[in-house]
Amino acid sequence: MQTSPLNVDDFTQTENREVYQAFEDLWASGQVTESSVLVNMLRDVLDPALSDRLTFLLQHTATEPPLSDEEHRQAVLKAALRLREQAHRREIERLRFLLETAESDAEAERARIGVRERTTELSRLHRALAGHVHAGRD
Repeated sequence: MQTSPLNVDDFTQTENREVYQAFEDLWASGQVTESSVLVNMLRDVLDPALSDRLTFLLQHTATEPPLSDEEHRQAVLKAALRLREQAHRREIERLRFLLETAESDAEAERARIGVRERTTELSRLHRALAGHVHAGRD
């Protein structure tokens, strides 16, 4: 399934957005070679107020059972698809509100098109998620 990469708008919590943005920036810099290096670099660049959030995320990950590389890849993909699904649902709600409050036909049409596009993408995400579940990867 082809979909755009995750971005900060896929996250609802500000702390998660900030951690993800720092991760993206470090990854894009090409300086990251190992996950242990990434964690240390994240700690260095994140605002100290986000240190607790990063620690929580890392501890949550550490409590998960060990995964093979393929299982890890599938788990990350599934989590990303679920985040994107939630983001599309929020966007559909926002667009439906705009549709109800539109002051012109043009505004209403833009909102309708947006709802249609997000609904189509949501269907694609559901198929992708169902494929992982039916393939026994859940």
